[in-house]
Amino acid sequence: MKQRYLLKDPIIAKRELYGEICGFEGLVYRSFDRKIHKSPFNKTNIPEGVPVIGGIDFGVNDPFVIIWACRVGDVWHIVDEYYYKGPTRAFADHVDAVKRGHPLWKRTLRYWYDPSGKQGATELVRAGLASANRILKARRQQAVGREWVKARIDLVTSLLLAQTAEGQPLLQISPTCSNLIFEIELLEVLTRDD
Repeated sequence: MKQRYLLKDPIIAKRELYGEICGFEGLVYRSFDRKIHKSPFNKTNIPEGVPVIGGIDFGVNDPFVIIWACRVGDVWHIVDEYYYKGPTRAFADHVDAVKRGHPLWKRTLRYWYDPSGKQGATELVRAGLASANRILKARRQQAVGREWVKARIDLVTSLLLAQTAEGQPLLQISPTCSNLIFEIELLEVLTRDD
């Protein structure tokens, strides 16, 4: 059981392994530390030949976000972000901003988007972010609804906690991704896991 909960949130492990009464309010990513999870890479110094992927959150009620990541060895590095929080904006305007300010858009092998954003993905293809075969829906696997959100949180938490043989976390974020870091440090659980 200890092995099973090793890469889960420490609060959940205490509850499941030791029967402690633990609430679910508070930070979602308690294990994130900007010093420990600081990536040496950013959009300007990714090693040659390392593929870059993008993740898109259409931000229906939240910001519209694209993050770019690459995998160097066993470690995932989030190296750049496009973050827009403002009045509703056309997808073509987002694409223009990305093409102007984010040199990785040309180097991006694929973009993955939230499965609920099929229409948004179609609009991004029309606006010229990438071809249709390079903007793909993230798989939900067997999880749906709140379980899908929980599965994504568990995955990120496990990458924050797991380490390479040299002791580096498997997920690191460039300090230039200030909005992502801000969101990770402030994202709180608003509802209990019923």
